[in-house]
Amino acid sequence: MIAKVSVRKVQDIDDANETKDKFNSVMEDIIGPLKHKKMGSVIIKVNICYLKGPETGITVDPVLVRWLCEWLFENCEIDKIYVAESDATHLNAQIAFKALGWERTFGDMDKVELLNLSKDEQIEFKLNGLFLKKINIAKKVFDADLLISFGKLKTHNAQEITCIMKNQFGMLSEKLKLNYHANLAEVIVDSVRIRPPDICLIDGLIGHQGQGPVGGTPILSGLLIGGTDAVATDMVCARLMGIDPMKVPHIRIAIKNEIGLKNYEVLGVSIEEGCIKFQTRPLWKKWVQTMYQGLTQRRQTIGG
Repeated sequence: MIAKVSVRKVQDIDDANETKDKFNSVMEDIIGPLKHKKMGSVIIKVNICYLKGPETGITVDPVLVRWLCEWLFENCEIDKIYVAESDATHLNAQIAFKALGWERTFGDMDKVELLNLSKDEQIEFKLNGLFLKKINIAKKVFDADLLISFGKLKTHNAQEITCIMKNQFGMLSEKLKLNYHANLAEVIVDSVRIRPPDICLIDGLIGHQGQGPVGGTPILSGLLIGGTDAVATDMVCARLMGIDPMKVPHIRIAIKNEIGLKNYEVLGVSIEEGCIKFQTRPLWKKWVQTMYQGLTQRRQTIGG
């Protein structure tokens, strides 16, 4: 199978008409076949990992998600859309929805509900994962007819990038996700396997580079990206950022374990046309991180 990945370049991100037209082009490229489909509920898992606005390149722009909801309601028969995020080590999802303007953005849309995945009814999911054997997941994630993962175009200190697959890690209901960081790549891959997103979308209008995912600087990239497979979408995102996909630990592990699709067709602009070289973490900091992870894993192995 070959995944589809749509890449669109916005020349002026302050021009709402141009930006929405390019966003709708991405939608037509990858979601067009879903037109007129009847669905009970849709989950849109967004990336709000920190109390920072989209202008920082750290979190998804709620306006883009509103446009997504409008497109879905106009083109499909949907009873309910849940815009969802879970609590994180440094985040309460409900506070983030309020503080970052999400409540205001969706206040007039009766069929859209902001959902804290950590507070929803939980079910225990068992899997023979690379690291996870069982985990609690919000029931609505499995009940949904369609799961859309809406991530950001960012660098990451330990994983090189955080796009779709890392956004799926954020779907886990547990608040203290920092506990998984010693085995982060494996847990990211397991998270994708639990409930693979049907549609992948990336807000790359303003990306985030350097000390990612929250400690770096914004970069004006003007990119909107969508795909039909999490692994393929992340591979394209990495290349658009000037990063070798095989140097991204969770992509490499996913491909090794034949999870997701590594073959893809790029629609819209080519990777060469859209590529913007993102700054990444200095090499010496990567070495320190690698040494720390190795020490932590050894301690876990010997019970220290």
